[in-house]
Amino acid sequence: MLDGQRLHVLFDREAIEQLARQHTPSKRLVRASANLGIPGYALRELMWLGLINEAPLPPGRKGKHTVDEASLAEFTRRLCGNLGVSDRRFPVRLSDLMVQLGGRPKPWAAVLAAIANGELAAALAPGQGPIAERIRLPGNVELKAAAFALNSEMDWADVPVSKRECADILGLSPTNFSRYSDFLLGPGKPFRDIRMADAVTLAKRFIGTTEIAKRLKLHHVAALNLAMQRGVKFADKGLFDRESAQARIPELGRTKESLIRGMKQASLPRRNRGRAMDMQAKVAADGRIRIPALVYQQLGLKAGDAVYFELTRHGTVLRTAAQAVAQAQALAELHTGDVEGFLERRGEDSGE
Repeated sequence: MLDGQRLHVLFDREAIEQLARQHTPSKRLVRASANLGIPGYALRELMWLGLINEAPLPPGRKGKHTVDEASLAEFTRRLCGNLGVSDRRFPVRLSDLMVQLGGRPKPWAAVLAAIANGELAAALAPGQGPIAERIRLPGNVELKAAAFALNSEMDWADVPVSKRECADILGLSPTNFSRYSDFLLGPGKPFRDIRMADAVTLAKRFIGTTEIAKRLKLHHVAALNLAMQRGVKFADKGLFDRESAQARIPELGRTKESLIRGMKQASLPRRNRGRAMDMQAKVAADGRIRIPALVYQQLGLKAGDAVYFELTRHGTVLRTAAQAVAQAQALAELHTGDVEGFLERRGEDSGE
């Protein structure tokens, strides 16, 4: 519209009001979870519970989850309003208790929701750190309470976890998550996303000295020595086979709650269906390859074993020693005319 010699641009009022609603104050999910002191998957659960709202993404931004600042502030006020002053009645650190719960997704969201709703007594230690890290609980807290159960209704299929959050699920020390993650998954960025199902698989297989120490109330060095003396199957420095640890250290007890059964078995979204776990291997300057633990265990390899590389026109094929021997025997049988033996080794029916 022209007003004299000035040009005035007119817009549809309803479109502008809708655009303004999309620019509500928001905070990135990773920053909001750091402020509360909980992993990102727990914050997503709080949003699923309706205690915190997800902010709409502004135009042009995709794939970045943001939290509505007003709802986050309101939940924080409710939470802190039900936290008393830390004293002798509240000797248990919530963060220590989470490690004792074993290798599984931790119920951070359910515990914070119970405190905010006045269903669980807790206190807040003084300081400037994240809230969850300063929460203290009574010494007689019941781990079988509903606040510590897995959420079996939430669909976890679309929930990614970072390498640091994977360490939280495994009950590992956050300060060592990069070293442990490199051993388990191979090198990668600290905030590389991992599927929740993959993190649970690793949690079922490995246990760290941090969890052993917290559950037995030992120093982490004493926990390491205990595991070594009992002959627990060693995986990496400070990391052991969980099944072996539970068998050789009966004091740990067994987690009655199944890691997989406690989570909703939702079908994976189409973009993830059939996708393999994303892992890398690092090549040293002298040519040595460090294979992630989950890979070489599934291949049946152990320290000192050899692998063979076969160059084909379709690419490079890696074979273990057992696979190479089996292939050599099969070729020998085929060369000597033992066709039936060759077909039998390939698992085929010789009559077809």
